Amino acid sequence: MTGDEGLRLEVAGPHGTAVLGGLFESSWPGLFLAGLLTAPSYGPSMRFVFGAGYTAPRLVRGVRRRLRGGKAPVAA
Repeated sequence: MTGDEGLRLEVAGPHGTAVLGGLFESSWPGLFLAGLLTAPSYGPSMRFVFGAGYTAPRLVRGVRRRLRGGKAPVAA
């Protein structure tokens, strides 16, 4: 198993897609996702630029929290 396959298995939820917390952090601490990969957790609008207005401020908040040493909310 390569590192990529191991990461994919760690991040995958019950349906084989990434499960994200409220600030777009995956179950792999410090790995934030945006765009098409977030559609299974947040809905089809995330597949388009339209979803960026919702995603960007939350993702940035999560990254800043992580950089300060805090933890983003864990994916359910």
